[in-house]
Amino acid sequence: MGSSRGPRAPVEAGRALLRRRVSGPLTAAHAAVSYGLVRLGRLNDAIEVLSPILGLSNSTATMPTADQPCDEWAPYGAAIYALVYAGRLGEAEELLTRAWGLVVDQPAAEIRSYISDWLAAAYLEQGRVASAFRRATESYTLSQQLGRTVCSRRPCSVAVQALALAGQAGRAAETLASLDALDLPANLLHETDLLQARAWAAAAAGDLPGARGQLEAAAGLGEEIGDLIGAASALHGLARLGRARHAAARLAALASEVDGDLVAARAAYANAIAAQDSEALENVSGHFEILGANLYAAEAHAEAAVLLRRAGRARDAAAVEQKAGRLLARCEGAVTPAVQAITARVFLTPGELDAARQAAAGRSSRQIAADMHLSVRTVESRLQRVYEKLGVCGRRELFGALEDLPAA
Repeated sequence: MGSSRGPRAPVEAGRALLRRRVSGPLTAAHAAVSYGLVRLGRLNDAIEVLSPILGLSNSTATMPTADQPCDEWAPYGAAIYALVYAGRLGEAEELLTRAWGLVVDQPAAEIRSYISDWLAAAYLEQGRVASAFRRATESYTLSQQLGRTVCSRRPCSVAVQALALAGQAGRAAETLASLDALDLPANLLHETDLLQARAWAAAAAGDLPGARGQLEAAAGLGEEIGDLIGAASALHGLARLGRARHAAARLAALASEVDGDLVAARAAYANAIAAQDSEALENVSGHFEILGANLYAAEAHAEAAVLLRRAGRARDAAAVEQKAGRLLARCEGAVTPAVQAITARVFLTPGELDAARQAAAGRSSRQIAADMHLSVRTVESRLQRVYEKLGVCGRRELFGALEDLPAA
Protein backbone atom coordinates (compact mmCIF):
# COMPACT_ATOMS: atom_id res chain seq x y z
CA MET A 1 0.00 0.00 0.00
CA GLY A 2 2.79 2.38 0.85
CA SER A 3 4.71 1.75 -2.36
CA SER A 4 1.66 2.16 -4.60
CA ARG A 5 -0.19 4.96 -2.77
CA GLY A 6 2.35 6.76 -0.59
CA PRO A 7 2.92 7.12 3.17
CA ARG A 8 -0.64 7.95 4.24
CA ALA A 9 -2.08 4.59 3.17
CA PRO A 10 -0.22 2.28 5.60
CA VAL A 11 -0.77 4.73 8.45
CA GLU A 12 -4.51 4.88 7.84
CA ALA A 13 -4.68 1.09 7.47
CA GLY A 14 -2.71 0.64 10.68
CA ARG A 15 -4.72 2.91 12.98
CA ALA A 16 -5.89 -0.04 15.07
CA LEU A 17 -2.30 -1.21 15.41
CA LEU A 18 -1.25 2.24 16.61
CA ARG A 19 -3.97 2.29 19.27
CA ARG A 20 -2.79 -0.98 20.80
CA ARG A 21 -0.01 -0.93 23.33
CA VAL A 22 2.99 -2.95 22.19
CA SER A 23 3.31 -5.94 24.50
CA GLY A 24 5.45 -8.28 22.42
CA PRO A 25 8.18 -8.02 19.80
CA LEU A 26 7.73 -5.41 17.07
CA THR A 27 6.69 -6.87 13.72
CA ALA A 28 6.99 -6.00 10.05
CA ALA A 29 3.52 -4.44 10.35
CA HIS A 30 4.82 -2.06 13.02
CA ALA A 31 7.71 -1.22 10.70
CA ALA A 32 5.43 -0.50 7.72
CA VAL A 33 3.14 1.77 9.74
CA SER A 34 6.05 3.44 11.51
CA TYR A 35 7.86 4.17 8.25
CA GLY A 36 4.66 5.73 6.92
CA LEU A 37 4.59 7.92 10.04
CA VAL A 38 8.22 8.85 9.42
CA ARG A 39 7.64 10.05 5.86
CA LEU A 40 4.51 11.91 6.99
CA GLY A 41 6.72 13.81 9.42
CA ARG A 42 5.00 12.32 12.47
CA LEU A 43 8.38 11.41 13.89
CA ASN A 44 7.36 11.60 17.54
CA ASP A 45 4.55 9.10 16.92
CA ALA A 46 6.92 6.79 15.05
CA ILE A 47 9.50 6.99 17.82
CA GLU A 48 6.81 6.20 20.40
CA VAL A 49 5.77 3.08 18.48
CA LEU A 50 9.41 2.06 18.14
CA SER A 51 10.38 2.90 21.72
CA PRO A 52 11.11 -0.77 22.62
CA ILE A 53 13.95 -0.62 20.07
CA LEU A 54 15.10 2.90 20.87
CA GLY A 55 15.35 2.00 24.55
CA LEU A 56 17.43 -1.05 23.75
CA SER A 57 20.53 0.20 25.55
CA ASN A 58 18.59 0.38 28.81
CA SER A 59 17.00 -3.05 28.63
CA THR A 60 17.93 -6.68 28.44
CA ALA A 61 16.55 -7.00 24.89
CA THR A 62 18.92 -7.79 22.06
CA MET A 63 18.94 -7.17 18.34
CA PRO A 64 18.11 -10.01 15.97
CA THR A 65 21.04 -12.00 14.68
CA ALA A 66 22.31 -11.80 11.10
CA ASP A 67 20.62 -15.08 10.13
CA GLN A 68 17.15 -14.12 11.38
CA PRO A 69 14.45 -13.11 8.85
CA CYS A 70 14.58 -9.54 7.57
CA ASP A 71 11.03 -8.98 8.82
CA GLU A 72 12.40 -9.15 12.35
CA TRP A 73 14.92 -6.44 11.45
CA ALA A 74 12.46 -4.16 9.64
CA PRO A 75 11.44 -2.13 12.72
CA TYR A 76 15.10 -1.17 13.22
CA GLY A 77 15.18 0.43 9.77
CA ALA A 78 12.09 2.48 10.58
CA ALA A 79 13.65 3.51 13.91
CA ILE A 80 16.85 4.64 12.23
CA TYR A 81 15.01 6.72 9.63
CA ALA A 82 12.90 8.29 12.39
CA LEU A 83 16.04 9.35 14.24
CA VAL A 84 17.82 10.58 11.10
CA TYR A 85 14.94 12.75 9.88
CA ALA A 86 14.33 14.09 13.38
CA GLY A 87 17.91 15.36 13.34
CA ARG A 88 19.05 12.87 15.98
CA LEU A 89 21.94 11.72 13.82
CA GLY A 90 24.21 10.76 16.71
CA GLU A 91 21.59 8.39 18.14
CA ALA A 92 20.96 6.90 14.71
CA GLU A 93 24.67 6.28 14.25
CA GLU A 94 24.90 4.61 17.66
CA LEU A 95 22.09 2.20 16.75
CA LEU A 96 23.64 1.57 13.33
CA THR A 97 27.05 0.84 14.85
CA ARG A 98 25.51 -1.92 16.96
CA ALA A 99 23.66 -3.36 13.98
CA TRP A 100 26.74 -3.23 11.74
CA GLY A 101 28.77 -5.09 14.35
CA LEU A 102 26.43 -8.06 13.94
CA VAL A 103 26.93 -8.34 10.16
CA VAL A 104 30.43 -7.00 9.53
CA ASP A 105 31.87 -10.53 9.36
CA GLN A 106 29.04 -11.88 7.19
CA PRO A 107 29.37 -10.25 3.76
CA ALA A 108 26.67 -12.39 2.12
CA ALA A 109 23.96 -11.99 4.77
CA GLU A 110 20.77 -10.54 3.32
CA ILE A 111 20.28 -8.20 6.27
CA ARG A 112 23.68 -6.66 5.51
CA SER A 113 22.20 -5.07 2.37
CA TYR A 114 19.50 -3.42 4.49
CA ILE A 115 21.88 -2.20 7.18
CA SER A 116 24.21 -0.83 4.49
CA ASP A 117 21.24 1.05 3.04
CA TRP A 118 20.37 2.53 6.46
CA LEU A 119 23.99 3.55 6.99
CA ALA A 120 24.11 5.21 3.56
CA ALA A 121 21.03 7.30 4.35
CA ALA A 122 22.49 8.47 7.68
CA TYR A 123 25.88 9.26 6.13
CA LEU A 124 24.23 11.29 3.37
CA GLU A 125 22.50 13.56 5.89
CA GLN A 126 25.79 13.90 7.78
CA GLY A 127 27.47 15.04 4.56
CA ARG A 128 29.84 12.06 4.46
CA VAL A 129 29.45 11.55 0.73
CA ALA A 130 32.20 8.96 0.17
CA SER A 131 30.94 6.76 3.03
CA ALA A 132 27.36 7.13 1.79
CA PHE A 133 28.41 6.02 -1.69
CA ARG A 134 30.34 2.99 -0.42
CA ARG A 135 27.52 1.69 1.75
CA ALA A 136 24.84 2.42 -0.86
CA THR A 137 26.85 0.60 -3.52
CA GLU A 138 27.30 -2.38 -1.23
CA SER A 139 23.57 -2.43 -0.52
CA TYR A 140 22.31 -2.43 -4.09
CA THR A 141 25.04 -4.79 -5.31
CA LEU A 142 24.23 -7.36 -2.61
CA SER A 143 20.49 -6.98 -3.26
CA GLN A 144 21.00 -7.87 -6.90
CA GLN A 145 23.29 -10.79 -6.06
CA LEU A 146 20.61 -12.18 -3.75
CA GLY A 147 17.88 -11.84 -6.39
CA ARG A 148 16.18 -8.90 -4.65
CA THR A 149 16.74 -6.34 -7.38
CA VAL A 150 13.54 -4.52 -6.40
CA CYS A 151 15.34 -3.40 -3.25
CA SER A 152 17.98 -1.57 -5.31
CA ARG A 153 16.02 1.63 -5.90
CA ARG A 154 16.67 3.52 -2.68
CA PRO A 155 20.37 2.70 -2.18
CA CYS A 156 21.05 3.37 -5.85
CA SER A 157 19.37 6.77 -5.47
CA VAL A 158 21.63 7.51 -2.51
CA ALA A 159 24.69 6.45 -4.51
CA VAL A 160 23.75 8.79 -7.36
CA GLN A 161 23.23 11.71 -5.01
CA ALA A 162 26.49 11.03 -3.16
CA LEU A 163 28.45 10.96 -6.43
CA ALA A 164 26.77 14.16 -7.59
CA LEU A 165 27.51 15.95 -4.31
CA ALA A 166 31.15 14.89 -4.74
CA GLY A 167 31.19 16.58 -8.15
CA GLN A 168 31.44 13.30 -10.07
CA ALA A 169 28.82 14.12 -12.69
CA GLY A 170 29.81 11.38 -15.15
CA ARG A 171 29.70 8.56 -12.62
CA ALA A 172 26.42 9.89 -11.20
CA ALA A 173 24.85 9.84 -14.67
CA GLU A 174 26.16 6.31 -15.33
CA THR A 175 24.79 5.01 -12.03
CA LEU A 176 21.43 6.64 -12.70
CA ALA A 177 21.33 5.07 -16.17
CA SER A 178 22.05 1.64 -14.68
CA LEU A 179 19.16 2.08 -12.26
CA ASP A 180 16.79 3.17 -15.04
CA ALA A 181 17.86 0.12 -17.07
CA LEU A 182 16.51 -2.15 -14.32
CA ASP A 183 13.01 -0.83 -15.10
CA LEU A 184 11.88 -1.31 -11.50
CA PRO A 185 8.26 -0.68 -10.50
CA ALA A 186 7.49 2.70 -8.99
CA ASN A 187 7.65 3.02 -5.21
CA LEU A 188 5.96 6.14 -3.85
CA LEU A 189 7.64 5.71 -0.48
CA HIS A 190 10.96 6.54 -2.18
CA GLU A 191 10.01 8.39 -5.37
CA THR A 192 10.99 11.80 -3.99
CA ASP A 193 14.42 10.38 -3.16
CA LEU A 194 14.89 9.27 -6.77
CA LEU A 195 13.76 12.64 -8.13
CA GLN A 196 16.26 14.37 -5.86
CA ALA A 197 19.02 12.05 -7.07
CA ARG A 198 18.16 13.06 -10.64
CA ALA A 199 18.23 16.70 -9.57
CA TRP A 200 21.68 16.58 -8.00
CA ALA A 201 23.05 14.60 -10.95
CA ALA A 202 21.78 17.37 -13.24
CA ALA A 203 23.28 20.04 -10.98
CA ALA A 204 26.67 18.30 -11.02
CA ALA A 205 26.52 18.34 -14.83
CA GLY A 206 25.83 22.08 -14.83
CA ASP A 207 22.14 21.80 -15.72
CA LEU A 208 20.80 23.98 -12.90
CA PRO A 209 17.38 24.66 -14.49
CA GLY A 210 16.88 20.92 -14.95
CA ALA A 211 17.97 20.27 -11.37
CA ARG A 212 15.52 22.81 -10.02
CA GLY A 213 12.74 21.30 -12.13
CA GLN A 214 13.35 17.86 -10.62
CA LEU A 215 13.44 19.29 -7.09
CA GLU A 216 10.19 21.16 -7.70
CA ALA A 217 8.63 17.93 -8.95
CA ALA A 218 9.86 16.10 -5.83
CA ALA A 219 8.49 18.78 -3.52
CA GLY A 220 5.12 18.81 -5.28
CA LEU A 221 4.82 15.03 -5.21
CA GLY A 222 5.80 14.88 -1.55
CA GLU A 223 3.18 17.45 -0.60
CA GLU A 224 0.56 15.60 -2.68
CA ILE A 225 1.09 12.09 -1.26
CA GLY A 226 2.04 13.06 2.29
CA ASP A 227 5.78 12.48 1.98
CA LEU A 228 6.57 15.63 3.93
CA ILE A 229 10.12 14.47 4.66
CA GLY A 230 10.84 14.18 0.94
CA ALA A 231 9.12 17.50 0.21
CA ALA A 232 11.15 19.31 2.87
CA SER A 233 14.44 17.87 1.61
CA ALA A 234 13.59 18.86 -1.97
CA LEU A 235 12.65 22.43 -0.98
CA HIS A 236 15.90 22.68 0.99
CA GLY A 237 17.63 21.58 -2.20
CA LEU A 238 15.94 24.40 -4.12
CA ALA A 239 17.23 26.88 -1.54
CA ARG A 240 20.74 25.40 -1.86
CA LEU A 241 20.53 25.93 -5.64
CA GLY A 242 19.57 29.58 -5.49
CA ARG A 243 15.78 29.49 -5.12
CA ALA A 244 15.44 30.25 -1.41
CA ARG A 245 12.74 32.88 -1.87
CA HIS A 246 10.65 30.37 -3.77
CA ALA A 247 11.08 27.67 -1.13
CA ALA A 248 11.12 29.58 2.17
CA ALA A 249 7.37 29.91 2.83
CA ARG A 250 6.64 26.30 1.87
CA LEU A 251 9.47 25.04 4.05
CA ALA A 252 8.25 27.12 6.99
CA ALA A 253 4.80 25.55 6.60
CA LEU A 254 6.30 22.05 6.55
CA ALA A 255 8.42 22.82 9.61
CA SER A 256 5.20 23.44 11.54
CA GLU A 257 3.93 19.97 10.57
CA VAL A 258 7.10 17.86 10.82
CA ASP A 259 8.52 16.86 14.19
CA GLY A 260 12.16 17.19 15.15
CA ASP A 261 14.90 19.73 14.51
CA LEU A 262 16.15 18.90 11.02
CA VAL A 263 13.26 20.31 8.97
CA ALA A 264 13.15 23.36 11.25
CA ALA A 265 16.83 23.96 10.44
CA ARG A 266 16.16 23.52 6.72
CA ALA A 267 13.41 26.15 6.94
CA ALA A 268 15.63 28.53 8.90
CA TYR A 269 18.33 28.19 6.23
CA ALA A 270 15.95 29.05 3.38
CA ASN A 271 14.50 31.97 5.32
CA ALA A 272 17.96 33.36 6.16
CA ILE A 273 19.11 33.25 2.54
CA ALA A 274 15.86 34.78 1.31
CA ALA A 275 16.34 37.60 3.82
CA GLN A 276 20.07 37.95 2.96
CA ASP A 277 20.81 37.74 6.69
CA SER A 278 24.40 36.67 7.40
CA GLU A 279 23.85 36.54 11.17
CA ALA A 280 20.86 34.22 10.78
CA LEU A 281 22.92 32.01 8.46
CA GLU A 282 25.64 31.78 11.10
CA ASN A 283 23.03 30.74 13.66
CA VAL A 284 21.52 28.07 11.43
CA SER A 285 24.99 26.77 10.59
CA GLY A 286 25.60 26.23 14.28
CA HIS A 287 22.28 24.41 14.54
CA PHE A 288 23.15 22.09 11.63
CA GLU A 289 26.55 21.39 13.17
CA ILE A 290 25.00 20.42 16.50
CA LEU A 291 22.75 17.98 14.64
CA GLY A 292 25.78 16.50 12.88
CA ALA A 293 24.73 17.72 9.39
CA ASN A 294 28.14 19.11 8.51
CA LEU A 295 27.65 19.73 4.79
CA TYR A 296 24.52 21.78 5.41
CA ALA A 297 26.42 23.69 8.10
CA ALA A 298 29.34 24.38 5.72
CA GLU A 299 26.93 25.63 3.07
CA ALA A 300 25.29 28.04 5.51
CA HIS A 301 28.72 29.41 6.52
CA ALA A 302 29.69 29.81 2.84
CA GLU A 303 26.51 31.72 2.07
CA ALA A 304 27.16 33.97 5.07
CA ALA A 305 30.71 34.62 3.83
CA VAL A 306 29.39 35.80 0.44
CA LEU A 307 27.04 38.27 2.15
CA LEU A 308 29.80 39.54 4.45
CA ARG A 309 32.17 40.14 1.55
CA ARG A 310 29.48 42.01 -0.35
CA ALA A 311 29.04 44.19 2.74
CA GLY A 312 32.77 44.97 2.80
CA ARG A 313 33.41 42.96 5.97
CA ALA A 314 36.41 41.06 4.60
CA ARG A 315 37.87 40.03 7.97
CA ASP A 316 34.56 38.63 9.23
CA ALA A 317 34.07 36.85 5.89
CA ALA A 318 37.50 35.23 6.11
CA ALA A 319 36.77 33.92 9.60
CA VAL A 320 33.45 32.45 8.42
CA GLU A 321 35.12 30.89 5.39
CA GLN A 322 37.56 29.13 7.70
CA LYS A 323 34.65 27.69 9.65
CA ALA A 324 33.10 26.51 6.38
CA GLY A 325 36.39 24.92 5.35
CA ARG A 326 36.74 23.12 8.68
CA LEU A 327 33.27 21.62 8.29
CA LEU A 328 33.77 20.82 4.63
CA ALA A 329 36.91 18.86 5.52
CA ARG A 330 34.62 16.38 7.33
CA CYS A 331 32.49 15.86 4.22
CA GLU A 332 34.78 13.51 2.33
CA GLY A 333 35.18 15.51 -0.87
CA ALA A 334 31.73 17.11 -1.11
CA VAL A 335 31.59 20.06 -3.48
CA THR A 336 28.21 21.73 -4.01
CA PRO A 337 27.13 25.02 -5.62
CA ALA A 338 26.55 26.54 -2.17
CA VAL A 339 30.19 26.12 -1.11
CA GLN A 340 31.79 26.87 -4.47
CA ALA A 341 32.89 30.12 -6.05
CA ILE A 342 32.62 32.33 -2.98
CA THR A 343 34.84 35.01 -4.55
CA ALA A 344 32.97 34.97 -7.87
CA ARG A 345 29.56 35.08 -6.21
CA VAL A 346 30.42 38.34 -4.48
CA PHE A 347 30.49 40.09 -7.87
CA LEU A 348 27.96 38.20 -10.01
CA THR A 349 24.19 38.54 -10.13
CA PRO A 350 22.17 35.31 -9.77
CA GLY A 351 21.46 35.27 -13.51
CA GLU A 352 25.12 35.78 -14.38
CA LEU A 353 26.15 33.05 -11.94
CA ASP A 354 23.67 30.57 -13.44
CA ALA A 355 24.92 31.25 -16.97
CA ALA A 356 28.55 31.06 -15.85
CA ARG A 357 28.11 27.72 -14.08
CA GLN A 358 26.40 26.16 -17.07
CA ALA A 359 29.03 27.52 -19.46
CA ALA A 360 31.82 26.23 -17.22
CA ALA A 361 30.19 22.76 -17.35
CA GLY A 362 30.48 22.79 -21.14
CA ARG A 363 26.91 23.73 -22.08
CA SER A 364 26.52 25.82 -25.24
CA SER A 365 24.96 29.27 -25.28
CA ARG A 366 22.02 27.81 -27.18
CA GLN A 367 21.46 25.14 -24.49
CA ILE A 368 21.74 27.73 -21.73
CA ALA A 369 19.32 30.03 -23.52
CA ALA A 370 16.76 27.24 -23.92
CA ASP A 371 16.99 26.23 -20.26
CA MET A 372 16.80 29.80 -18.97
CA HIS A 373 14.13 30.92 -21.48
CA LEU A 374 16.38 33.65 -22.84
CA SER A 375 17.72 34.58 -26.26
CA VAL A 376 21.18 33.41 -27.24
CA ARG A 377 22.23 37.07 -27.51
CA THR A 378 21.16 37.70 -23.89
CA VAL A 379 23.16 34.69 -22.69
CA GLU A 380 26.25 35.84 -24.58
CA SER A 381 25.83 39.31 -23.09
CA ARG A 382 25.63 37.87 -19.59
CA LEU A 383 28.70 35.76 -20.13
CA GLN A 384 30.63 38.76 -21.41
CA ARG A 385 29.81 40.64 -18.20
CA VAL A 386 30.95 37.57 -16.22
CA TYR A 387 34.29 37.53 -18.04
CA GLU A 388 34.83 41.22 -17.31
CA LYS A 389 33.88 40.96 -13.64
CA LEU A 390 36.05 37.88 -13.01
CA GLY A 391 38.96 39.02 -15.16
CA VAL A 392 38.96 35.96 -17.42
CA CYS A 393 39.25 35.72 -21.18
CA GLY A 394 36.52 33.21 -21.95
CA ARG A 395 34.88 29.89 -21.22
CA ARG A 396 38.16 28.00 -20.85
CA GLU A 397 39.09 30.08 -17.80
CA LEU A 398 35.63 30.05 -16.23
CA PHE A 399 35.98 26.66 -14.55
CA GLY A 400 39.01 27.73 -12.52
CA ALA A 401 37.33 31.01 -11.57
CA LEU A 402 34.28 29.17 -10.22
CA GLU A 403 35.86 26.20 -8.44
CA ASP A 404 37.34 27.95 -5.39
CA LEU A 405 36.26 26.40 -2.09
CA PRO A 406 36.60 27.53 1.54
CA ALA A 407 40.03 26.54 2.82
CA ALA A 408 40.23 24.59 6.07
